[in-house]
Amino acid sequence: MDNLVKDMTQFLRNRKSETLLSYKSNSQDKRSLVVAIIDILSWLKLGYKRELWMKEGKSVKQKPLKINMDYPWCQELKQLVEEDHRFSEYFTMTEKEFDFNQKISDGKRSEMRKTAFDLYNPQMRT
Repeated sequence: MDNLVKDMTQFLRNRKSETLLSYKSNSQDKRSLVVAIIDILSWLKLGYKRELWMKEGKSVKQKPLKINMDYPWCQELKQLVEEDHRFSEYFTMTEKEFDFNQKISDGKRSEMRKTAFDLYNPQMRT
């Protein structure tokens, strides 16, 4: 099993992109990459919550992550999907949405969502 979600959470802790990326990011700083990873993990975590709500009979469905290419983190996300083989294996992107690659099974999607739910727990800022 690929540990992409675990590697994303590890990246947020240590900010070492070498363990996460298979390409050299063009970003002048890591802020855009950090924001992109936070958004992916937040989207995955919410996806797991939606799975739980569906099991409870609530009328919800899975949704892609909406993006706006005017933001630097969305441009970084596009670069991730286009240039990193791990990200392109699992995800796809259009000008307005980020979502799972169609080749990814429902079981694998659920596993990735649960991993994000379990491992990504950002501290509340006050």
